[in-house]
Amino acid sequence: MNCVYRHAKTALLSVFLSVFLMMGAAVPENLVPEDLVPGGFLSEGLVPENLVPEGFLPADCGTVYAAMPTEYSYLTNAFKARVPYAESRTDDRGRSLSKLVDCGDHYELTNVNLYAYKKYDAAEVENLSVGERYTVEGKAYKLKEIKENGERVLERKDAFDTEYAYLVPANPGRNKKGYYISVKQSPSDGSRDSSDLYYTGTIYLRKDCVMESLGLQEDGSRASVDAGTYFTTDRKSLLPEGLFSYGYDAAEDLLSVFGSITLNSEGYVISYTEKY
Repeated sequence: MNCVYRHAKTALLSVFLSVFLMMGAAVPENLVPEDLVPGGFLSEGLVPENLVPEGFLPADCGTVYAAMPTEYSYLTNAFKARVPYAESRTDDRGRSLSKLVDCGDHYELTNVNLYAYKKYDAAEVENLSVGERYTVEGKAYKLKEIKENGERVLERKDAFDTEYAYLVPANPGRNKKGYYISVKQSPSDGSRDSSDLYYTGTIYLRKDCVMESLGLQEDGSRASVDAGTYFTTDRKSLLPEGLFSYGYDAAEDLLSVFGSITLNSEGYVISYTEKY
């Protein structure tokens, strides 16, 4: 009965999202059912392929159901305030599965996971005083500093090391409840640990999308190229040399992405910055 209920609810959601988006509105993230995304129904692969509602297609991993453009647009609008980032899916040997498709006025990049940083209740975070404890990703930290921009720096110490977590105020849009996101943890980047997987499938990039390097130039800025150059020129040949860590690998004849993305109102990626 629970499975039947899920099927019915998913079909209704698909219709609801389609109507809502045709009206030109962005659906608030709080209307995403908790058992759908992230980490729920869509990522559990519970629906037999013949019962997937129209508008959905199964991703080729066979476990995650990727959305067609309507649902993709909905998801990207719902999660864009949580600083999304993209990462190419890989095979068992760690080789990227992403492929580039030239669609005339834009590119489509297949086999990509989209993540959004986890969110924390604004009232809880803003009521913290320096020295008070707060749990981030299951670990207890103490509030060390409140910066002028509202960022909270939290610290935890053990016998061998000191770790930091950073809670940054998000901007979810007008008339939406504010919250904080955990954008980084140290000593490692911790991005995957601080994120929710909310979409798996094809993403859409404008051809003039600005692709920025992980490495920095002498003046401290990042090198940048357009999407076509990034995906078709060997990353070792991009100038200045050695700054780009992803993109096209000529030796392996593979392309990959791992970086933060900015989306326009239509759901297209218009800028991308490589991550550690």
